[in-house]
Order: sequence, then structure tokens, then C-alpha cells
Amino acid sequence: MNNREERNKNNLLPHKITLTRLRTNNFYQTLDSLEKEKREQIFLLRYRKDDSKESFYEERELSDILNKIGRVDYHFKYIPYFAVHLDGKEAKTILDVIGNEARKRIMKKYAPIRSYVEYIEAPFQFTKAEFNPEKNREEISEIEIEKAKTERRWNLENILAYGAQMISRGEGTKIAIIDTGVDYLHPELKERFGSEKGIDFTGIGDPYDGEGHGTHVAGICAGASTGVATEATLYAVKALDDLGRGSDVNVIKGIEWAIDRNVDVINMSLGSKAATQALGEACDEAAKRNILLVAAAGNERAGASYPASFDSVISVAAVDSKNHHPDFSNIFETTEISAPGVDIISTFPNGGYCFMTGTSMATPHISGVLSLFLSRANEYLQKKARFLLKDTALPLCDSNYYPPEHVFGAGLVQAEPFVGETTDFLSFRSKLSNQPPLERLKEHISERHEEMKKLYGEH
Repeated sequence: MNNREERNKNNLLPHKITLTRLRTNNFYQTLDSLEKEKREQIFLLRYRKDDSKESFYEERELSDILNKIGRVDYHFKYIPYFAVHLDGKEAKTILDVIGNEARKRIMKKYAPIRSYVEYIEAPFQFTKAEFNPEKNREEISEIEIEKAKTERRWNLENILAYGAQMISRGEGTKIAIIDTGVDYLHPELKERFGSEKGIDFTGIGDPYDGEGHGTHVAGICAGASTGVATEATLYAVKALDDLGRGSDVNVIKGIEWAIDRNVDVINMSLGSKAATQALGEACDEAAKRNILLVAAAGNERAGASYPASFDSVISVAAVDSKNHHPDFSNIFETTEISAPGVDIISTFPNGGYCFMTGTSMATPHISGVLSLFLSRANEYLQKKARFLLKDTALPLCDSNYYPPEHVFGAGLVQAEPFVGETTDFLSFRSKLSNQPPLERLKEHISERHEEMKKLYGEH
């Protein structure tokens, strides 16, 4: 049994919340507080589902009952859940019916709930995975902007993005940015959006970015001079509000919306120390449809962050300009790959640019690199993308007491050899030598690694 299976077995992942766990986690105290303050909150209800015709009518019956108790906010398409607005008293009623502890009159009145609903869980709050924005977020001057537009970026140099862009620029691929929205009118980004800019799940009605985080992430993904996949199509999925906060309910909505758009990559530069089982199931459903999900490993120094720590998601750690581990980047066994995440220049709303730091910034490097790969890969290689991403990475090691794979995962992403897996190298690297393509690829990777050592030293 591997580490993840063992962790799931021991219920360390926030999966199914049973009645017992609800009570031990002071769930009733939360309901009492809602009831006392006469407030509502969205809850997630999982129901039994199969592909029969009867199941369709059962879902409609359940929806009608839930609307009598509270108010159905959303009926998810790919996972068997309802999102329902309930106050404390209403949530207690459902909880008691599920547990067969309600009075007979209530049990009879809400019999479909007892028959169909498996459990109820409360969503968790999610935030952008930017590190210390008050200190590290810094807009740059117009002079610096003009200079930055013409200079090669260290972060793109480190991951060999410029070489990879000789093979692919992400043409024909689609990336959903689930974040605070995106400034889709930014000069660096406007060509990356089609007529459908995206969607807003925060109630504003427009996926435009009023915070700045999502625009910065999008610029790393696909900005004309700041990004990796400079010809990929982007979608702005606004799941976090203009304070950079939201719940996993909105993230799940965003994932389902992205599935319907047949996107290739979902970027989630956000996280929480815990998550609902519903979010895990939504990620699994997207992965089953061959969508690559990429998320920030977190900025709490150590421990799990979700959705990154789900098995179906690629967890991305940050490194600095010397490929060292910054102390904010989470160290955890689910870390899969690393990318630059310290003082990254990228786009900012209203045509601006700024520096930001965090695993939020590392994540879109990976999404962009995957876009480059998928643009050129055949069907067989597309299914191997996650393996090849790690197999072509530059192994890293820092002077600390933690296993390198928990700190860096497979190492620093290397876009050029990774994307090079989609070519036969007969023409692209013909000047390297007369060796067979595989040998030339190995030689090229070795040369690049030696260059990195000269530039940044051994570590």
C-alpha cells in the first residue's frame, strides 16, 4: 500500500463526513450558531445515484423536497450533489432524518431524504495561494515595463520555456484559470480570449478580475511576453471574490463548467487546509475526462493543501531564482513538481505589471508547459503527460532534513525536453550531433543541466 492509500485509509484526507464525525467536529455548534443568528449557509448533500430512469425522477423528487426545507442553489452535473441554502434548524432537520433520529411525523414527511441522501457536509473557505501580498506584491514602473517586455525572463529561462516555444506555443489548447477572474482586456492577454471570456460564480456577473491575482496567474500561463503558452486559449473562471476568497462550492462549479468547455488544463492557484469530499470527486471526474488539473502546493511551510493534495491533481511547489526552496512553499508527500514562484513579473489589471510571490505563481508555469506539450502530443503521449512531466524534470536537493521529493517533487520542470518528447528530433536538433534522436535528447538535457550548474551552482 502506497503512502496516499494509507493516508486515505486513515481518513486524513477530508473525505466522507459521517454523522459521528460531524458531531465530533462540533458540527452541531455551527448549526446552533446559524440558528441563533438566523443566518443561512450553503451545505453540500450527496445522494445515491445510478444511471436508471428511476434515478432521474428520484433526483427531481429530492430537489423538490430540499426546496421545501431550504433553497437549492445548484444541482451538480458530474457529481451526485446538491448545494443547498439552509439555516441551522433546517440543516439539523436533514441531519436527523439521515440519521433516523427525527420524529415519526418528520421522518414520514421527508422520507425521500432518508432514502436518497447519504450525508451532508459544510464547504470550506478557499483563498488565493499568494504569499504575503502586502509585502511582496509590487507594481513596476513604465520604464521597467518596457524593459521587461524586451528582456528574457529568468523564470522562463530556468524552466527552458524559450526552447520549448520553438516547438510549440500551445496552439489549439484550452486552459481554465479558476481564480479571482482575469483582466481579459490586458494587451498581453486579450488575444488569448475568444468571444466567451469565462464565467463568474461570485455574483458579480462578469469574470473580470477586481483583485489582480488571477490576471497575474493568467499572464504567467499565456501572456505574450510574460507567459509560457503564448497561443493557448484562456477562460477566466471567477470562483474567488475581489478579496481573493471563496468556497469549494464555487471551485466545483468552475471545474464542471470547464469540463463542459472541453478544456485541456485547469489551473487552480488557490487552496485550503481542508476540503469537502465533493471537491475531490469533482477533480476525479475531470481527470477521468483526460483534463490535467494543476494546483498550488500551499504557502504554509508544510502540510497538505487542497485541491493540490488530491491524487487526481498535480501539486506544484515553488523555487526561487537559484532553484532553492523558499521557506513558505509547503513541504508534503504529495508534492509532484516545482516551478519558479518568487518575485515573478507578470500582468496586472488595467494594463499593468507587478511582482508576486507564492505557489500561486509556480502553478501556472506548469499549466503553460502542459499546454505546450498537449498542443503537439499525439493521443498516446497525451495520456503519458503527467509521467513525462516528472520524468524530464531537473532533480533538486536542498540542505534540509526533509526528503527532496517532499520539497521539490520530481524537481524543476524542464519545458524543452518535456515538449521535445512530442517530436522525433530529426530536424529540430539536427545540429547537435549525428546520434540517434533519443541519444541526442539525453545529450541536450545533460548540456542544459551543466549550464544550470554554472549559472546557479550545485545545491
